[in-house]
Amino acid sequence: MTMQHPRTNTPQAQPTQAQPTHAEPTIHVIRHAQGFHNIDPSCTVRDPYLTTLGLEQCATVQRNYRHIIPSVDAILCSPLRRTIMTALLCFAPAIVEGGKIPVLRPELQEVGPHVFNTGSPLEELVKEFGGAINVEGLPPNWFQTTEGQSEDESLLLRRATSARNTIRLHARHQMVTNPQDCHIVVVSHADFIPYLVDDFASEFYENVEIRSYKFQHGVFSEEGSAGLVETADSKARRGFDKGNGPSQSLKVSINIPILRNLPMPPPSNRLTFRPLFLSDLEAYHSLRRQPEVVRNGCLTEPDKDLEETRKYYERTEKPRDVRLGIFLKGLEGHEGELIGEGGVVVIPDEWPQPYYMFKKEHWGKGYATEFLKAFLTYWFGLPTRKAWNLQKLRRIKRDIVLESKLTEEKKLRLRVFL
Repeated sequence: MTMQHPRTNTPQAQPTQAQPTHAEPTIHVIRHAQGFHNIDPSCTVRDPYLTTLGLEQCATVQRNYRHIIPSVDAILCSPLRRTIMTALLCFAPAIVEGGKIPVLRPELQEVGPHVFNTGSPLEELVKEFGGAINVEGLPPNWFQTTEGQSEDESLLLRRATSARNTIRLHARHQMVTNPQDCHIVVVSHADFIPYLVDDFASEFYENVEIRSYKFQHGVFSEEGSAGLVETADSKARRGFDKGNGPSQSLKVSINIPILRNLPMPPPSNRLTFRPLFLSDLEAYHSLRRQPEVVRNGCLTEPDKDLEETRKYYERTEKPRDVRLGIFLKGLEGHEGELIGEGGVVVIPDEWPQPYYMFKKEHWGKGYATEFLKAFLTYWFGLPTRKAWNLQKLRRIKRDIVLESKLTEEKKLRLRVFL
């Protein structure tokens, strides 16, 4: 029996010809809402759904997106569940009232062969979402291709170029009926979007963040890369350079660890380490309610109650950070009391920074030194990939001037992460 899929006309490349007067279309790129893998970096669920917070984020976008996107002419979407759900919930009015069914495109899937990035078979998606999705361009084995999930730089760049050309074709198709104010929505993922928009300098997209772009050479150009440039309005929405104008920068190539599907770090003599989960919430709260601990850790005030600790946990668990609970090693190596937290956080426009904090009653026992030695050994053993970091020239000049005054901690940080 032949399975019936909902279909629409797929735009085809047209011969170059004189084009009528038109306004350039706007491409609005949005990252999916919070998924379960975003709050549990060791998530082993294939193609996970959105969390409750993710659903709330979608509801907020649905109420407010028209302030950014006055009309939706087409929706292109990664075929993973979290992006499909984001598209359907965020832009429900355009889908229900305007018939703008999300078109699933394999080029927009996330980077990395991890279980939470592994999509669902075509038949499952059709059974689950039915006529709410257009699967015409989705092969049955779309999630099994080597190129689709590859972290190879050349394959990623090629996939991003293919995705932009697909977006350009859809934009041309939509401009037949709306040549003056065409808006295309693209729903994708945090690690792939920088390749899609060719921007490795800006901050990572937050969940359901929307940024807007135009085609660099125009929608009817035959230029092969179909490059995108962010609009002035989009930059203004996110406080681009905080109104100080363009700043001189250097683009620096570095090798950084791949912070996905991480192996567990080995224990040290007296400590064991693993990611914190919601089941650790009470023990984590006992750490974060100590005033001396949080203030010494460059935070503000201790958590007032368990709910405040929960909100902090959900807000700070990001795929690009490494946050580990530090436990005492019990008898026969079993896990004992949670006495601290440590790892690496990524701050926009900065190098990754190590951190740690311990309960006050465990200060002065050498645990911090023991943790750092074990963690750095673990960090250097992680697989790496090439990445770009944009460093402001004024900051580099400042550091050169102050080089003779660098603290030992900063020198260690530079040795570890440069």
